[in-house]
Amino acid sequence: MYIRAKPRILKSGEKTHTYSIIESYRVHGNPRQRTLLNLGQDFNLPKEQWPTLMKLVRDGLRGHARLPFEDEVLCQASQDIMEKLKRKGYDVHDPRDDRDAILTNEIHHTDTRTVGGERVVLKALDLLEFTQILQTLNFNRDQIHWAIALVVGRMLSPGSERQTYDWMCERSGILELLHAKRPCDRTLYRIAAGLYAHRKTIMDELFGNTRAVLGFTEMIVFYDLTNTYYTGRKKGAFLHHGRSKDKRNDCPLVTLAMTLDASGFPRTAEILPGNASEPKTLRTAIEQLNGDQPTVIMDAGIATQANLAYLKEAGLNWICVQRTKTPPVPDREPDQVFQTTHEMNVRAWKLGENDAERRVYLHSEARQAVSDQIITTKRAKFEAAIAHLNEGLTLPRRPKTFAVIERKVGRLVEKYKQVGHHYQIQVVNRAASARRKDSPDASVGV
Repeated sequence: MYIRAKPRILKSGEKTHTYSIIESYRVHGNPRQRTLLNLGQDFNLPKEQWPTLMKLVRDGLRGHARLPFEDEVLCQASQDIMEKLKRKGYDVHDPRDDRDAILTNEIHHTDTRTVGGERVVLKALDLLEFTQILQTLNFNRDQIHWAIALVVGRMLSPGSERQTYDWMCERSGILELLHAKRPCDRTLYRIAAGLYAHRKTIMDELFGNTRAVLGFTEMIVFYDLTNTYYTGRKKGAFLHHGRSKDKRNDCPLVTLAMTLDASGFPRTAEILPGNASEPKTLRTAIEQLNGDQPTVIMDAGIATQANLAYLKEAGLNWICVQRTKTPPVPDREPDQVFQTTHEMNVRAWKLGENDAERRVYLHSEARQAVSDQIITTKRAKFEAAIAHLNEGLTLPRRPKTFAVIERKVGRLVEKYKQVGHHYQIQVVNRAASARRKDSPDASVGV
């Protein structure tokens, strides 16, 4: 769209120009022009402003708001031109040639659904023969479709059965991909209960199919527990108070125990009460391995003497962290130096063998730097809190009672228990002070 000036000679012999708005288009690949609007002879805007005027006209026809600092004369002229073009029935979005029109400046869509992630998950479930597993458990066709949709929903949009129902019916194309009927909102609860009832068979079959597809052997398993907290007043058999991983000891917890293979694939999973004792759950997890003999890796919280004795009796090898205070780094050359997958250098020392157990000391400078930084940060926060209490003894509206100060100091020592035992804290009638045991010159307070 542009302005063309056409010279014209009047009967009086006077030379003048007529102005019109021209639009270019193509027919079978050949360029053509047509006149959209005649502006007459009285069009008196300077020629250098014509491109700006046409840009304002195009933007206005496409619904773009004009900028506040545009020239008012040009804006008024563009508004007059747009009104005349609209009265003539001009539509900027109409095709201008014989090609199919694609509106590159705007997109309108309604009732969109996601299908990309759904296709990926469906392909993975197909490779693992998930449908065949459910058929052996006497799930009918509709139940299989809804079970697959429920699993896909938990992977792509984790949430409750109610949230998954809204996801599959309003935002996802999973039902169309499965050619499945739309379930009622209570159906997913029954399907989830059915899957949970057959969880051991399903987990064993899925892991066996995963191993067959990827061709790996199960040499190592990792076993650990975690928990999550629940709010509200709803009671349940698994809801119990315990030590929360999220520091929410005020809420009831539910524990999840998982066994993973070396590649990170789930081997077994079990939901336990929130107050379950970590060491007492190992025997059940090992029994679910169906006689396999992998090496078990566990943390120090699970590696009790009773569990180690059980693993010896079962003929299983294990790797764990020793449940003792960390010894100092040996002062001799390491027996071996290697790199982790994250390119961290690790030094290893052999500490001898005892009763078929091999003890190894591992040290990473990068991990040591992280640990030192954590301790330094906790020390700084602890010292700042003690100093804050001490300063408050001379300031209004701050605690000054001896019993209150003593109680707050006790809470600080409990909160920062990793560093609190390094300090000798004294609370007297008018002051609180803290002095590090390993550095007598480092003191806080008066």
